[in-house]
Amino acid sequence: MSASGALWLGETWATPVGRFAPWIPIYQNGVAISGSTSNEIDSTTLIGADLVFTHEKLGRLWLAYGRYSIDAADTSEFDRDLSYWIAEWTLPG
Repeated sequence: MSASGALWLGETWATPVGRFAPWIPIYQNGVAISGSTSNEIDSTTLIGADLVFTHEKLGRLWLAYGRYSIDAADTSEFDRDLSYWIAEWTLPG
């Protein structure tokens, strides 16, 4: 089965490592690795959760965390695992 699509996350598109700048060396554990990545992604997984607490006088607290995994079509050297989080407190005013 084949599908196409895109996920906009953190002001960028999800891509394999080295996709937009193939001339820049890719390092793994401090050592430059050879080869280049294709434009293909085998699969992606995004798991996240948001918690929002609202109080009439104390305002609103937003907590969120997520993990995003990108499995490139090439070797695992070009995969990415990204974590994100946010903590935001807004006061009434």
